[in-house]
Amino acid sequence: MSEIERYELLLREAMIASDVEALDRLISDDLIFTAFTGQLATKEDDLAMHRSGAIQIETLDILDRQVRFLGEAAIVVSHVRIAGNFNHSPASGEFRFTRVWHMRPEGWQIVVGSTTAVS
Repeated sequence: MSEIERYELLLREAMIASDVEALDRLISDDLIFTAFTGQLATKEDDLAMHRSGAIQIETLDILDRQVRFLGEAAIVVSHVRIAGNFNHSPASGEFRFTRVWHMRPEGWQIVVGSTTAVS
């Protein structure tokens, strides 16, 4: 398992637990995230959703993952199955996440991300 795959596991655990402190360490302050709706979100938007309980992930199963390293960056594309609550309503589905991790003095952090619904 590569170092970035270990970071992906930490991210998964933090998302399921809504561990805002861990998410704060793993996500760059200058994050740009594109949701499957096309809306852009910042790090603070993401953390606020977890703080408020608007996102509650019960299961997050990794169905497939590909990792590519480009110098001090890593691109991770994952196919996942998620179930939980979104905006306080039950939600589930399969999604493909793309994340760009960048090595910073404080460790790997996500700088860009996007998700697409898988039909």
